[in-house]
Amino acid sequence: MAKSCSRATWCLIFAFAGLGIAAAAPAEATLAADQVLIVYNSADADSLAVYNHYQSVHPQVYAFDLNDATLAPGNISYSNFESKVRDPIRDYLTTNNLVEQVHAITLTKGIPHRINDINGTAGTTLNYGLGRLTYASADSELALLWEDLDAGESGGTFDSHADNLIINPYHRQSRSITAFDRSSIGSNKNFVRQSLAWQLRDDATTLTDGGGIYLVARLDGDTAAQVNAAVDRAQNIRLNPRTDRVIIDDKNTQSSASSSFNALNNALSTIDYDAVTYDQGPAFLVGDSGDVADPDAVAVTGPVSAVIGWGGNHSGADQDGYLDTFDGQLVDGAVFSSFESFNGRPFGGLGAFGDQGSVAEWIANGGTFGIGNANEPFTFSIADADHVLPGFFTGELSWIEAAWSGIPYLSWQQLVVGDPLARVTLVPEPGVMAWGGTVLAVVLLRRRTERLH
Repeated sequence: MAKSCSRATWCLIFAFAGLGIAAAAPAEATLAADQVLIVYNSADADSLAVYNHYQSVHPQVYAFDLNDATLAPGNISYSNFESKVRDPIRDYLTTNNLVEQVHAITLTKGIPHRINDINGTAGTTLNYGLGRLTYASADSELALLWEDLDAGESGGTFDSHADNLIINPYHRQSRSITAFDRSSIGSNKNFVRQSLAWQLRDDATTLTDGGGIYLVARLDGDTAAQVNAAVDRAQNIRLNPRTDRVIIDDKNTQSSASSSFNALNNALSTIDYDAVTYDQGPAFLVGDSGDVADPDAVAVTGPVSAVIGWGGNHSGADQDGYLDTFDGQLVDGAVFSSFESFNGRPFGGLGAFGDQGSVAEWIANGGTFGIGNANEPFTFSIADADHVLPGFFTGELSWIEAAWSGIPYLSWQQLVVGDPLARVTLVPEPGVMAWGGTVLAVVLLRRRTERLH
């Protein structure tokens, strides 16, 4: 039988619940360090430096060295991706009986991130409509590690599973990737055409779920030192939903992303994240450090926890360098995602595209996490920030889980940048903490007084 609260014991939980402070419920199992494989290339000094630092922060991760002096960062052909990256990872996991144990793969700076189209096909809406695009980020392609996606490819329409994209079975999931059965991860899937995409099935009728893929992230940036600093910022993240501002910058109320931005604004309200600046007008929201040429630029002051917007696609004006204006404002754990086609291109020494921002630029200015695009992704495939940020900010999902739960497709253009194991804790306002301390002090004093009597 449950015991009632006596005057001598008091029920602290009720006192704190009245202030919105309650004991957390037991959390579902989530991604752990011994379920992550970090892949590096010791023949590349930057890759080795990033690996060494990450392993010192997370010593329980598994590690695999490609050790290939011929492997260069940036672009890679499909055949070289298979022989120099994919197949060696397959061999390592198989040899060490880690096929099911590993849930996430982390690539380091120095490992190529853009797979060239097999047939040199241009990334246009016409070729997408014809089902002929095989270009992808290396990271997204590795999610389906055990599939020979290019088998049968000869430049025709949907003549291989590398053509166009594959529906992500983990999309919009709120459960940890570890909650799914992984006993069939090494088995080949059935592919079924769904309009201009492929759908994965375990058999003729059963849809593949999150247990059928690997989540892939990368630790990358302009320099190894910047990457390692971002890893350090990803540890023990504390965000204040009253002060650490999320910037949502739509370019007008009729843009193709308006429904996504509205959904994000509503989702943040649902989790009581109040520090949000949401603009649907012509203003181009930037930080308070420096200027940009766009005459509609408006500076946002104070600490910033996320920037979600159109970036260099906001208007016809010049937005070059807009992410530099956030230097000094970004809190540990700050997230970036934008509707910019090549914001994930500049890794590996590849140049930026026009006035578009990049995840590398974000990391250089103190950002911690980002979702970018290696090649033209088209707007329909941009990550659903309304799922990414709430899942991550509430601590329900690790960074890599939250990011991939927002990305609709695999074998496509997206890159998830940052420590995959990172988690966020939302801290209450200082005033709430002060009241909590006062209640605790009163309770302890009352108990002491009662013992004296």
